[in-house]
Amino acid sequence: MTKKTTLSQQSENADVTAKYDKAVIQSSTCLRIKQLRKKNKLSQKNLAEFLGCTQQNYSRYETGELEMSLSVLEKLAFFYETSTDYILGLTDYTDARWNDESFIRIATSKVEELKMKAMADGMKKAGRPRKNKE
Repeated sequence: MTKKTTLSQQSENADVTAKYDKAVIQSSTCLRIKQLRKKNKLSQKNLAEFLGCTQQNYSRYETGELEMSLSVLEKLAFFYETSTDYILGLTDYTDARWNDESFIRIATSKVEELKMKAMADGMKKAGRPRKNKE
């Protein structure tokens, strides 16, 4: 019985933590999209038109009454030339550091680095004398 209570308590604690995390992200997101809109001197109506929603729905995104879909989040990040992580409040970097071009450049250089390392490791192994089994 004690073990069940402990597991139940752990589950409840995890639920509370998850709800808290979601609330913090939601609050950060609302604040960020409002700050970005004001910084760029835009109206809610301007953004609603860009997103293809009503001004009322956009207002609800800013107040947290309506949860943003992934599609809306991506459109806002694209519009403001920032990352979804910034809008969600997960980072304070405002620039989109991981656009397609920079990602491809970094990934390509990493692949080349790994190829060179594999070749060097292969050459080292090839140069070692083999032990005879007797």
